[in-house]
Amino acid sequence: MKQSEALRVRLTPEEARAFKNFADEKKEFRSVLLRKAVREMVNEPCPDLLQDEQTTVRVVIRQLAGICRNLNQVTTAINSGIARDIHVDILYLNQIKQHVDTVKDEFLNYLEITRKRKIIKKDTHKHHA
Repeated sequence: MKQSEALRVRLTPEEARAFKNFADEKKEFRSVLLRKAVREMVNEPCPDLLQDEQTTVRVVIRQLAGICRNLNQVTTAINSGIARDIHVDILYLNQIKQHVDTVKDEFLNYLEITRKRKIIKKDTHKHHA
């Protein structure tokens, strides 16, 4: 069974040039962009992220993982008695929680925008028609 199938697409010279410029700007292969468009058209359940979007996701995950590790270390130190003499500033912990919540909300918003990109493009197209 074939894992993929090659397709040929006919474009005007202007469309081909614009598409190539877009791909160059995004630093993506045109085939990647076409697969992304097709997957969005057939409503694949998860976003098909481009390289810059994947980088953003990795950064967010790294930040959240670092914050979680730090909080885990503080909690372990407090619960084990190692940090017995250390005063835990509740205000500071609340600021950390707010930061984590902000990062989480931004990340979820980013994923939602990625999922709805197809809908946004359709709505934009309708206004220009």
